[in-house]
Amino acid sequence: MYLPETCLMRPSYTLLRYLCLALTLIANGFALAETTLVKSYNTYLFPPFVTNNGGLAVELVNYLNQKLANEYRFQLFNVPRSRLVRGPLKDETSLDGIVLFLNPRFVDDANQQHFLWTPALFSDSNVLVFRGPTAPIIKDLKALQGMRFGAVLENRYRGIDELTKARTISRIDGTSELNNLKLLQANRIDFTLMGLSTFTALSRDNLIDESLATSPPPDDPAFTRHILVNKKQPELAKRLFAIVTNMASDPYWQDILERYQLELKHH
Repeated sequence: MYLPETCLMRPSYTLLRYLCLALTLIANGFALAETTLVKSYNTYLFPPFVTNNGGLAVELVNYLNQKLANEYRFQLFNVPRSRLVRGPLKDETSLDGIVLFLNPRFVDDANQQHFLWTPALFSDSNVLVFRGPTAPIIKDLKALQGMRFGAVLENRYRGIDELTKARTISRIDGTSELNNLKLLQANRIDFTLMGLSTFTALSRDNLIDESLATSPPPDDPAFTRHILVNKKQPELAKRLFAIVTNMASDPYWQDILERYQLELKHH
């Protein structure tokens, strides 16, 4: 029986296609197997970090995944600060991932002895928030004595913690900065403290009353936000250090910051 030459060649061609497909799948499987999953914790559960459309935490994790696609796969976990402190961050060796947007002084690591840190992502500062129409000018935190302070559970507050311990102000723990602003509007607390980035975002999104007013806390300098890495992950820290260093000159990342009205200020 005679078979055209093309028919004789077709099985070989088909076999070759399947063989190439199989090799591609195998190669992709090895690539996935070699990619390390990195849990990426974010404890700021409000704008600009978390929004209805995603937020800065999602943008940062997506950015890292693009830059380190063949090495790591970053997965975002939005968790309350209290859960992180009592769980993955209860000591410097138990952390099973990275933590976004922290400053070393937030976790008693001002000298960066307990954790590894990336360069700064962007600048921020704290503001005292009062019911308006104007906020008092606070030159000394002792001026807050006798007031009710709205805090976030497990958060530390420079200067205010000492007044709380001395019982000269009463601390009322809430679940979030937004919750504290609602308590303030309802006259259940007298003031609260939060990052300017958060207050700006909440105001821009019309999530808080326009009558609230801010005042800079005394002796509380501006700070920068970073990524915290476990000391047991020096290679990951090295790669993140390089990525974050380049972000300062990356137009794509700078566009993201601009959309959230953020910037990295050089002092």
